[in-house]
Amino acid sequence: MKTKLIAIRGNANTGKSTVAACVHNQLVEIQLAEIISAKTKRETIPLDKDNEHEISCFSSTLKLNDKKIHIISEGDIDDRLEEQMDSALQGEPDILVICLRSADREGSSLRLVKDKYTELYKDGIEVWTSFSTDESIMLQLKQAIAIIIVNKIVELLK
Repeated sequence: MKTKLIAIRGNANTGKSTVAACVHNQLVEIQLAEIISAKTKRETIPLDKDNEHEISCFSSTLKLNDKKIHIISEGDIDDRLEEQMDSALQGEPDILVICLRSADREGSSLRLVKDKYTELYKDGIEVWTSFSTDESIMLQLKQAIAIIIVNKIVELLK
């Protein structure tokens, strides 16, 4: 199986990294995934969704039914994303989950992915974040999107 890309897309501050952390945690919590490695500032698993610094810069590799899933939450800065994607792709994951802002302009992470990883992006899946000003439902929205992504991951790995 060649690597399948799932891009979590959205504007700035709409919860892309939180959705990525929710995907990571749901895979861990439902005990479908065996953690291969997780690089976070605190090395905590599951990730603390309330710790913005922890979830905005994590990278993890999980194993589900002997398939590798790599998640990268940092997608705002193209150079950092490129370095992390190159490293992740060397490990030949079956699924690569990344975060991308919506802007498609010179120097953006989206432009990087479209230009350098053209085939991966073209054959990939985009899932957009939802935003609400109602704080009581913000996390629920992100968790709902994460459930959709986790279900898609399970479907792709069948």
